[in-house]
Amino acid sequence: MAVGGFRIGSCLTFVASHLIVRGGLPVEMIPGYFFRPARDSEVARIKQVIDQPFLGIAGGWVNYETTVRAETQGPATTFHQDPLPREQWKYWVVAFDGNKLLMHEFEQVACLLQVDFDIGFSLYFRDPDQQGDQVGWSMPGTHIVEKYTNPQFTYRPAQEIESDSLASLRQLWDLYGALPTQHVFVKSALGNFYDLKRVPPSSGLLVVDLFSIIESLITHPPRQAESLDSINHQVKNKLVLLRKRYATSVAHSAYFQPAPEKQIWKKLYE
Repeated sequence: MAVGGFRIGSCLTFVASHLIVRGGLPVEMIPGYFFRPARDSEVARIKQVIDQPFLGIAGGWVNYETTVRAETQGPATTFHQDPLPREQWKYWVVAFDGNKLLMHEFEQVACLLQVDFDIGFSLYFRDPDQQGDQVGWSMPGTHIVEKYTNPQFTYRPAQEIESDSLASLRQLWDLYGALPTQHVFVKSALGNFYDLKRVPPSSGLLVVDLFSIIESLITHPPRQAESLDSINHQVKNKLVLLRKRYATSVAHSAYFQPAPEKQIWKKLYE
């Protein structure tokens, strides 16, 4: 691949997500795409980008060099940022050769990880292994800048994930690539789910959009001859059945008062 007339030998993609990763690194998430900590020289390049004033950043990005500590006294909570040693900094990257540009599909499938996995921007290098001259870079998306410079987000503790969980993306990637033609609607639903990253988390439209995606995956047009075939009926029954096959359980009691699972889904859908 070439950018601005330059041949690209490799790419370095900054993971904007605020993560603590446990376990051995680097880890190959999909063929040729390696998740690892940023090297010192790469951290310097990342800082050059996120410190750019033209991005319209007021409060600065998440501080990847500190840990957040909350101190509560009476009704007031004060947040402190305690510096971390260099080996515990949280600048993460995905590195790959320039001829393996599958980033858009990779980002979509990475939405299925158990933590936020948001791509910030990419740096392009002339030589393999992120060496040689930097020959280009991509701007971070507006939604990424807004999210990772929002004070309500920047003081949240980092999410934790095991490196084995990152490696499990390979299974999802293989399933994604092997979807038969009749299941193309699954790729469409995943693409729509990825697009929701651009919807503000506080927007009521987010719930409507999520249920639209669920409907597209599990429902069919109601049959006129069956009185118990409404979309509402399908959603509340099929989600209860599907939940039994989830890799990660859903703790309804953490969000709702004790109630039958079907009733919870019925109320949510209404």
